[in-house]
Amino acid sequence: MSLSELMDKLSCYRSKGEQDYAVGELADKLWDPSLMIMPRTPDHWHNAARVLRIMGRPRIDTVLPLLLCWLENPEHPGYDIIASLLQQQLSPGSLAELTEAFVRSRVRASGGRGSAPDPAGGCSPPDPSAGEPPRA
Repeated sequence: MSLSELMDKLSCYRSKGEQDYAVGELADKLWDPSLMIMPRTPDHWHNAARVLRIMGRPRIDTVLPLLLCWLENPEHPGYDIIASLLQQQLSPGSLAELTEAFVRSRVRASGGRGSAPDPAGGCSPPDPSAGEPPRA
């Protein structure tokens, strides 16, 4: 199954079995965890967060700063999973401080308009069609 097909199955509108299958396959075989940073649409985010949790450290170390994008809004699907994952990696209290600093910097970068993605990539999700398929 291709990366694109697996990504499609992360949608919350797919059957539970399809979602669980895609989460397991991607957690086991995905070569680039950045492809799970808020991919495609919010319908996919909860299961993408599940993939990252299963991947764990050290595989997700390169994307730990990007996970803060998830914490900009507690309504983001997968927020609870990412918050828990980051809390396990940081000392008590530092997650809240880090998140506040991140949000303040994003507001400054957007000229006070809120949390617009920055031109250098910021919280813009990567294009999964540009990546390689999961390794076999």
